[in-house]
Amino acid sequence: MGDASREIMRQARRQVPEWTPSRVNEALAHQHEVGPEHQEIVLVDVREKHEWNEGHIPGAIHVPRGYLELQIEEAVPDKSKTVVLYCAGGVRSLIAGVTLQQMGYTTPISMSGGFGRWKANGYPLVQPRP
Repeated sequence: MGDASREIMRQARRQVPEWTPSRVNEALAHQHEVGPEHQEIVLVDVREKHEWNEGHIPGAIHVPRGYLELQIEEAVPDKSKTVVLYCAGGVRSLIAGVTLQQMGYTTPISMSGGFGRWKANGYPLVQPRP
C-alpha cells in the first residue's frame, strides 16, 4: 500500500466507526430478539459476487463496493438506519462507510476484520450451495 492509500485509510478510520465481529453478532442477536418492527441495523456485504456466493452472513444484503453509489439508496432507502458494512478484511467496508457518509447516511459502521474474522470466530454463515 502506498503513502496516498495509507492516508486515505487513516482518514477513513477517523471518520467511520468500526465494530468487531463480536459486537456486530451481539447487535444482530439483540435485533432478532426485539423483532422486525424494530430493525435499526442493516447489514450490507460489499464484497464481489463470487465472494458472496462462497458464503455470507445471514440477513445481509449484497451491494458490491463497485456498485455502491448506484444501488445503496434502493437497497437501504432509510438513511437514518445503522448500516453495518463488511467485506473480506475490513478495508473496502471502511471506504464504503466514507462513501455512505458523503451520500447522507448518518450511521455507517465498518466491521473490522471483515468476513474473514467473522468466519474465524465461528459465527453463523450462509454456506455456498454445492
